[in-house]
Order: sequence, then C-alpha cells, then structure tokens
Amino acid sequence: MQIPENSETTTIAMDLGNGVVASYVIPVPYTAEMFAGVPEGLGSHDILARKANQTLREDIANNIRRQNKSRLEKEPQEEILSQADVDAYIESYEPGVRAAGTGPSVDPVEKKMVSLIKHDLKIELKAKKGLTVAGKGKEPKTDANGNPTQITFDKFEALVERVMSGPASDKYRAAAEKALEDANKPVVDSGLI
Repeated sequence: MQIPENSETTTIAMDLGNGVVASYVIPVPYTAEMFAGVPEGLGSHDILARKANQTLREDIANNIRRQNKSRLEKEPQEEILSQADVDAYIESYEPGVRAAGTGPSVDPVEKKMVSLIKHDLKIELKAKKGLTVAGKGKEPKTDANGNPTQITFDKFEALVERVMSGPASDKYRAAAEKALEDANKPVVDSGLI
C-alpha cells in the first residue's frame, strides 16, 4: 500500500494473552481531501476519511493479532512481530484483498477446504492424542488427573491455518473442488427425467 509522505500515525495496542501486550505504530493515510470527488450524499468527506482510516486500522490490527497469536502458539514459541515486520506488512497490504487463512471466506472452494481440514484434524487429534476441541472462548477440559482432554479453539484454528498454507493445501483444494463438483451431481439417476 502506498502511504503518502507525512501521513498521520496512530498507535495500536493488543493484548495477546498470557501477559503479552504488543504495540505498533500504523499510518492514518486517508484525508478528507482524498474524498473531494465523492458526492456529499454519501457522507461528509471528513466522515468518509475517518471511516476509511478506521477500517484500515481494524483490518491491519486483526491481521497482525492473528499472526502474533499464531507465532505464540508454535512450539518452540516464536517472537512476536517487530515494528519493522509490521511496516513491511503494511507496505505489501492491499485494501480489500483477503489474505489466505484470514477470516471467513466467501469462496465456496475455500470454505469446503476449511471444512475438510477441520474434519480431518479433529479425527487426527482424537485418534493420535485423544483430544477434542474446546468451544470458542471456552477453557479446555481436563480429566480427573488434570490432563487435558481438549485443545483450545484458538490452537485448533492455528492448526487449520497451518494446513491451509502448508504443503497439503493443494490436496485439500483438489478434494474440495471434487466434493463441490460431486455435490451438483445426482447420487443415483432416477430415470424419471
């Protein structure tokens, strides 16, 4: 993203859990002047600039938070993003373009991929580790001895993202495309039509 020189900046702070707080400086590049050609009926130019800056700030913060949480959940744990990492991310950021593995997808193939990956990961977790997945925002359950019987929802989502961006993603994409193609075919030809 091209940031105009001398753009204002703001600082965002995010609680990443376990006492880890990150703080980053991000640009506030949109100004009322940039919306001068937009009819006033859509909102004042100042309001449009504030909305654009808010959307940009929220999008960047959400993406940075997601990347940091993923780093903190890895074994061994990785360092959180530096300001230089965030600056590089912002430079490559394209407003309105969704990065892989971020937020819900509207692409039917990608939605099916996520569904297949989640299904397979749940089976693997149960078979290999005897674990299930805790509900979103819920504490994982333990057995009578205090041993975990569940992984957190966030750790599970991080696993899904790793598969989505890993070497198996092509196989899941092909399986998702086939499943969607097969879903549009009759299971049995009734012979009536």
